[in-house]
Order: sequence, then structure tokens, then C-alpha cells
Amino acid sequence: MKIKSYQINQRVKLVVVPNCQFKTVQLAVNFASTASSSQLVSQRALLSYVQAVSSAKYINQQAVARQLISLFGSQYQTDVQLFGNQHQVRFLLQCPNPQYINQNSDYLEINLAFIRSMIFEPLLDSASSFNAGIVRQERQSLLNELLSVADDKVDFALAQLRQLTIPVVALQSSALGTVEEIQSISSQQLYQTHQRMIYHDQVTITVLGDVDAKQLFKTFSQWPWGDLELADQTEQRPFMDLSQQGLSIKNELRPQIEQAVLTKNYLLPINPNSDQRFTALVLNTMFGGAPISKLFMNIREKHALCYSIVSRWQLDWRLLTVIVGLGVDTVDRVSSMIETEQQALAAGDFSDQLLADVKEILINDYLSQLDVPMSVLSIILRQEMTQLKITPQEWIAKINTVQRDDIQSLAQQMRAIYQYNLLPEEL
Repeated sequence: MKIKSYQINQRVKLVVVPNCQFKTVQLAVNFASTASSSQLVSQRALLSYVQAVSSAKYINQQAVARQLISLFGSQYQTDVQLFGNQHQVRFLLQCPNPQYINQNSDYLEINLAFIRSMIFEPLLDSASSFNAGIVRQERQSLLNELLSVADDKVDFALAQLRQLTIPVVALQSSALGTVEEIQSISSQQLYQTHQRMIYHDQVTITVLGDVDAKQLFKTFSQWPWGDLELADQTEQRPFMDLSQQGLSIKNELRPQIEQAVLTKNYLLPINPNSDQRFTALVLNTMFGGAPISKLFMNIREKHALCYSIVSRWQLDWRLLTVIVGLGVDTVDRVSSMIETEQQALAAGDFSDQLLADVKEILINDYLSQLDVPMSVLSIILRQEMTQLKITPQEWIAKINTVQRDDIQSLAQQMRAIYQYNLLPEEL
């Protein structure tokens, strides 16, 4: 991928990936801010919901949909995410490549004018207050989404594990905030949050498609980013440090569930700027991140002690999380077997074939992501956030260079720090 970067001002960067492979143009405008409080996270989450469905020009979801239809099926959405101590609000647009729908060069500019209006021109009731009707409607949508988490026992258990593990209160909830905070946000507060986001956030614009990078730079330079001196250069650290004590286990009983959920966090004390991050990817996939992993094959398939088991890796917190769905009578045994499998990795008790197969899985998954435009945008954005820039060829080479000794050494440093068990309450 050939990447062209332009600095629009000290806090707004444009990253363009000219590409004729896809029949669409993908655009993401990412606003990143330090998540300094749970209130701020909740406000930004609600803001993303409101700005997904309305602006001063397109006053409701129906008007937004009609405009997208008139643009030959362009797609627009917003989302939020947490990475380290950063809360990100993303505005996403996908539109057809003009040459495939017999449109002239103005077609892309019309799409850019649309997303500009959605970002910078919100629907207001007054000079400093968002439209109360839209805020009320989207507040309920966001609350419904948050309340649905409590209905899913796995999501609920992971949320509880996160609260136990993360020492920073503002980062203990999801990127969608908390029910309590969202219920109290006023239309005036939402306007203030919008202004702070527009004029203070670090902004990364990523564009992928058959586009003119210089013309895009000219267009985005004319967007109303505000005065440079208003930029808040708050330290943003994508990688967080967890210094924890030994394993702490919490059991919680919950009525109206029939199966238990075991969740467990391991700390991998790696240097995220080093090649250790590739070792962590391989180790996680070998441990529980694939159907051929040791946890899946030895606990689920061989002994049938659970109905689901998987592990996942978070580079920002350097956490490996194990998630198990199982019967309440097997919780202790499965917990012990997870430790046994971790010790087996530390002792080098795995085959060369498993290591080769795991590398192949990772590389094939990575290559498949490069065929999905939005996945490519996400990869580019993550590299910009972390400044860990690498080409696909280099990424594959790094995975292939991970050796048995690397896996064994890192497994020896794995440290279980928190376990949360969600158990059915006996009636």
C-alpha cells in the first residue's frame, strides 16, 4: 500500500491510500481525545448517536437516508471506541467510485459536503443547545444498547472483568459510557462536548480509493477546524501500564441464567513498540485464539468441559483475556486446566506443526482483511495512532520470524491478574 500523508494543521492529519482495487471510496474522520472522565466518555458516545441521524441540513434520520439514496447508495455511520486512554469518535462514509456510476468528479465533492455538514453543522434548538427531540430519541437508543449488554451474560461478565482490571475509573466502562451518566446529559452539555471535540481533538482523516490526494488535501484544508491556538495538546498514550498484584478471583451469582461464564485476564509485560507484539499475536492464537488452539482442543474437544472457549489479545493494555462458557460444576476444573495449558506453553510443550499452522491462520486472516476496504482503513488508523507503521509484507515477515523460544519465553512471563466467574443462582 502506498500511503500519502498531509498535515493540515498541528492537530489534523490527512492520510490517503490511493487504490484502484475497490469500486468504492472509503472515508473515516477520527476524533481522538483523552478519556479524562466517565462523564466525557458518555457525552461523546451520545454525541456520536445524535450525529449519525441528524444535522442542520438533514434534520432527521429520514432526511439523511434520502440524501444517501440520492448519492447512489452512499453509506454513512458513526461509531466510538476506546484504545488505551483515548476515546475516539469516528464518522464513516462509503461511496461508489464515480466512474462505476457514470458520475463526474463533482460526485465525490458532493459526498464530502454531506459528511462535512453531518460533522460540523449539528441540528440545534438555539445557538448553544442540540435539538431536544433528537437528543431524547438517541439517548433512548443508546440506553437500549447499553441495557442489552446486561442481557448477554458473556458481555456482562467481560464488563465486570474490565472494571476489576482497569484502575482508571474513566476507562472502566465501555466506549459507549454508562447508563447513569447518559441519563443526565443535557442538550447544552452535548453542544459543549461537540465544540470541544471539533476544536480540541486530535483528528485523523483516512481515505482509501481511486482518489486525487492533492485535491482531497485542498478540500479538507477548507473545513472549519477552528483556530490553532484552541488545540488542547493533552497527552494521549495509546499504551497503558498495568502493575497488579497476584491473581484475584471474584464469583458473582445471577438469577435466570443456566450456564456459567469464566473470564480471566493475563498480563503480558511486553514492549509494544518491539517485535514482541508479534510474539504475543502468535502466542494468543496458539493458546486460545483459534479452533486449533490448546485451550479449544484440550478443554473443549478432548474433555468436553465447556461449550465455548476462546482467548483474545489487547495490545493497548497488554492483556490476554480468556472467555469460557461452561457448566457451573466444571468452573474450578476448567480454571485449573487453563493454568496447565499456560504452563505447557511456558515449557515449550507444543508441536512445530501447531506453530506453523497458527502462523498460517494469522497470515491468512490478515490478508483477508486487506480485501475489505473498511478493515484496511482501520489498520491504517491504528498505525497512525500507535506510530507502529509497517507494510503488509513486513507484517507477514515478522509473524514468520516468531520462533519456539520466543513463545516459550513470553509464556513464562504471563501472569494471571484477575478472574471473574458469573454463576447461576440456585433457586
